[in-house]
Amino acid sequence: MTPLRVLLVDDEPHILQALHRQIRHHFRDASIPVEVDLESDPVAAVQRIQTQAYAVVVSDYRMPGLNGADVLAELRCLQPHCARIMLSGQVDRDGLAAAINAAQVQRFLMKPWNDAELILALEAGLAHYLGETAQAEALARADFHPGETSGSEPPAAA
Repeated sequence: MTPLRVLLVDDEPHILQALHRQIRHHFRDASIPVEVDLESDPVAAVQRIQTQAYAVVVSDYRMPGLNGADVLAELRCLQPHCARIMLSGQVDRDGLAAAINAAQVQRFLMKPWNDAELILALEAGLAHYLGETAQAEALARADFHPGETSGSEPPAAA
């Protein structure tokens, strides 16, 4: 099976390494292989998502140059089936709520994160991605186009 790709975005290298270590440890013997990419520069992360498909992207909120909400909003446009998870140590609820809503984030985790919650969020994100892509593939195979009529009239009412 082709590995599912996860992108971790955080401007703090020690955070990236801790996330990577936890994910690698949990998924090392998983039935579905998972590959993890690390990116400490949010602008470079956006460039990466323009060329590489991901199942899940986990991004910090507050980073220099571009915040995590902007990264995840761009991801939503480019890869709508990709699950989006945001991490933050911030407690600015209004700013975070706006960011989460703009990027349509599926999960939010506070720093420092709980390892079990991180893994549950990743597993849910991977399941979301697999479900979304399977549905899209089934619709493509059926040549289904929402909003179009099939050309045949519905049966007449009796």
